[in-house]
Amino acid sequence: MKESILFDKINACLYGGAIGDAMGAPAEWHYPDEIRERYGYITDFVENWDGTNDIGKGDGRYTDDSHMIQLLSRAYVEHGDHLDAFEFAKRIIPLITDSSRWIPELGKNAALLERLFYPEKYLFMRLHLANIEPRKGGLGNMVNCGAAMYAAPVGIVNACDPANAYREAIDIFSAHQHSYGLEAA
Repeated sequence: MKESILFDKINACLYGGAIGDAMGAPAEWHYPDEIRERYGYITDFVENWDGTNDIGKGDGRYTDDSHMIQLLSRAYVEHGDHLDAFEFAKRIIPLITDSSRWIPELGKNAALLERLFYPEKYLFMRLHLANIEPRKGGLGNMVNCGAAMYAAPVGIVNACDPANAYREAIDIFSAHQHSYGLEAA
């Protein structure tokens, strides 16, 4: 791929997101008032909630959200075009189940499926095991912000076209979420 100003901006978006994810990782699962009491506003890397460790969140390690952004980006690159729920389902499942990657929270190489939170594992259960029609895959899933946390590639692919970014995100993430979890993405 020939590098350009756009390429640099896309890289900056994806790397910036991963850095922000790593900065906020120690505070994940804590309430806003607890976070403010402990850290104030997080504007840099902070110590782990439970102290330094070799595995787990913190110490500059990003979360499953950044892993999912990498996989969705790969799905777009491999497909070479916009995604819909069917292409998303066809491409994302092998990426979360078949390839091994370093999972800091586990301290080992593993399929990303082993690290994902339940709503993201739901993708595998519904789309692969239950073989449900992808546009209905998110129905019944625990409503959370997971889909929104890895939606950046949809915005990148639809740069300067927010209406299509919205339509594509709704289509893709209907395989993952429903209700306000889908709307947030």
